[in-house]
Amino acid sequence: MSQRMSYSICYTIDDVNKIVSKIKYRDLEIKAFPVNNGAWKIGFDAVEKCNYTGDLIKITVISNNVQKLMCKSSDVIRAIMEIVLWWECHEAFERFEYEGTMLLDPHSKFNDTPLKSHVYEGGACAAIFDSVKNNVNLAH
Repeated sequence: MSQRMSYSICYTIDDVNKIVSKIKYRDLEIKAFPVNNGAWKIGFDAVEKCNYTGDLIKITVISNNVQKLMCKSSDVIRAIMEIVLWWECHEAFERFEYEGTMLLDPHSKFNDTPLKSHVYEGGACAAIFDSVKNNVNLAH
């Protein structure tokens, strides 16, 4: 049974990080980063297997969406959910193969096909990609 959550207002980056500290998803190290004028961004670190080399790598994913303080705790949760969903879709694209070939490589324009365009723009992940399109940095 789900529990009803009480919402609060985040006045400081510490308030934001209190909300962030209560969020658990896999083994991600989720954190809020202060930016200028009392605003913040959300990001996380993860260790995963590289889809190209097979090596374990640490990645940092940081949203370019700048959030303002005086926000609700639900705004913090939504920002985290958006970036996690973006990352999961990104990973699914990398792992989706046909006869051993990656069809939807999110890093390359080489495999641009009508299928890839459909999935990005009108398919299952479109709403997620639209909400954070061009707003995420992925550093390996």
